[in-house]
Amino acid sequence: MRHTITGQRREDRTRRTVAVGTLAAVTPILAPAATIWASWDEAGIAVVTMLSTVGAASIVGLLLLRVTRRLARQQALFDEERRRWRDEANTDPLCRIPNRRGADDQIAGMLRAAPADSRWTVLALDVDHFKQVNDTHGHAVGDRVLASVASALSDHLRRVPPPPAGAVTSSWCSGSSIRSSRRGGPRSWWRP
Repeated sequence: MRHTITGQRREDRTRRTVAVGTLAAVTPILAPAATIWASWDEAGIAVVTMLSTVGAASIVGLLLLRVTRRLARQQALFDEERRRWRDEANTDPLCRIPNRRGADDQIAGMLRAAPADSRWTVLALDVDHFKQVNDTHGHAVGDRVLASVASALSDHLRRVPPPPAGAVTSSWCSGSSIRSSRRGGPRSWWRP
C-alpha cells in the first residue's frame, strides 16, 4: 500500500511540474497577445513580453533545478544499492571475507597496481577436523567457528606491518591458539 501512495504522489508531482512548465512556456506568447488585444502601446507590449519571458525562464529554471536534484538523489540511491549488491556478491555472508569472485577481483587489482617483478604469496588453509565440530556440536556452532577463524586471521593479517623494501616476509598465527594472532602474533623479516 505504501508504494502505491508514493507512486501516486510521484505522478501528481509530475503532473504539476508539467502543468507549471507548460504555463511558463506559453506565458511569453499569450501575454503579448493579450496586450495587443487590449490595445496597449508598443512600450507596454515590450515590457510585458520581457517580464513574461524572464518570469517563464525563471520558472523553467527552477523546475529544471528541482528535476535535476531529484535525479541526483535517485542516482545516489542507485549507486549505493549497486555498491551493496557488488559487496554482497563478492563477500562470503558467513565469514565476511572475500569469496572466490571477490578474491579474483582483489588479486586482479593488486596485479595491475604492482610492479612486474613482484612476488606473491597466496594463503589457503584447512580447519582440521572441522567436520567433527559440525557433527558433534551442530552447524550453528560450526558457523561460529568459521566466522571466528576468519575474523582472527583477517585481524592478524591487517595488523602485519609492511616489510622493508626487498625483504622476504613470513607471517603466521600460532597453531595452538587463535588468540595469539589477535594480539599480533609472531612475524619476521629477512633479506634473501
